Amino acid sequence: MTNTRKTKPRAGFSLIELMVSMIAGSVVIAGVWYTGGASSRMFGDQLRRAETQTSLRSASEAMTRDISRAGLFSVRSTLDPAILLCPAISPVAVNAVQVTVDANGNHVLTLSGNFSSSYQYPAIDPGVGAANALQVQPIADSFTDSFSPLVGGVPTYNPALFLQAFLPNPATPNVPQGRMISIFHLGTGTTYLRAISGVTANGVPPTVSFVGMALNSGSGSAGCLTNLAGLVIAPISMVRYAIVSPAAIPGLASVAAATGDTRNVLVRTEVDMMTNVNIPGSERIVCDYARRLRLTAVIDTALPGLPPTLVQTTTPEAPTINPWEFRTLTVDLEADIQANTASAVDPATTQARNSARRATRFEVFMPNMAITSGGP
Repeated sequence: MTNTRKTKPRAGFSLIELMVSMIAGSVVIAGVWYTGGASSRMFGDQLRRAETQTSLRSASEAMTRDISRAGLFSVRSTLDPAILLCPAISPVAVNAVQVTVDANGNHVLTLSGNFSSSYQYPAIDPGVGAANALQVQPIADSFTDSFSPLVGGVPTYNPALFLQAFLPNPATPNVPQGRMISIFHLGTGTTYLRAISGVTANGVPPTVSFVGMALNSGSGSAGCLTNLAGLVIAPISMVRYAIVSPAAIPGLASVAAATGDTRNVLVRTEVDMMTNVNIPGSERIVCDYARRLRLTAVIDTALPGLPPTLVQTTTPEAPTINPWEFRTLTVDLEADIQANTASAVDPATTQARNSARRATRFEVFMPNMAITSGGP
């Protein structure tokens, strides 16, 4: 018998159905890719904004700390007529604050004071044969707090901490490195500023050597220091804040040239107080992609002994403003969210600038500028 049963045709997709499904799938995949890409870009943008904001916050903390310590245990200016200063400083004047303007219209801020410790330290003349040197007394609480951390519950003198306070490069303690020592006479109220020539930290008491004044010369220096009792000393250094290209930083110049790095950065650099030249290796970036640094000052123009006459100025670099007149500094700092160059064109609108940058503004009181000596 012949089998006459019919077979059903096999089910499947037609060519049209297959093409429609492929198109629909492509649309879905494209949508997912676009959404994921947009989310990724948004995440990256928010991350860059957060990094910029963190960089600005770090810069504001560093600048606030240094500005508030300008003139600490030093002098407002070696040119200040209210300061008892002897003998004269050479070859450069020492000013607690100085503002200049760079080629791009940004302010450059230079400060001097005690930035490496928080105290003055009682000191004595080591005696005959040790001219131009002072021994720091280890029995003082200030010495213990600064240089004698607890080891097993017992304060133990650490020579490395002493070297770090008085020298920018402790590896070469017997070479002048651009810092000065402030010697204040508690009895006469006279301040002496001398370049540090060396530090002997191994051994107690440690000794700081300096140039230009022999303490044990009998009559003192030019008749200024005839009584060596009641001396306190402090390390004095000078720091500078400026917006520069990495190509201007010795440690980063070769890397910037090799990578084509064109960003601008706000740099804190220690300056040799005797030559007014940056100390190599002291550069520290405090804000990436820095765009603008402008300062506004409140100054006191009143004569000594008269009530304060406070004036706000947006040109603190003006030569008519004396360093001892500064009372506060307001810092306006802007940073780009992405890469920048010194010659980059500003966005045309305020909205575009706000979307491309972040900014911070803060005011810092300068407590050491209202006193007339380097004493406590």
